[in-house]
Amino acid sequence: MAEKKAKMALKTVTSLVPECPECNSDLKVVRFAGAGEKGLFWHCGKCSYKQRTGQ
Repeated sequence: MAEKKAKMALKTVTSLVPECPECNSDLKVVRFAGAGEKGLFWHCGKCSYKQRTGQ
């Protein structure tokens, strides 16, 4: 029973992290400030994909 709960918890945690549509790696939230675009963005470290978080 404990194994089943652990597997379910792992599935829910991994589903919360969005994936990059271009290279399928995990996205991180980055705050851009200064010159250019400002705000919170989802950012991919591999392919430099970025998208506004909506906040």
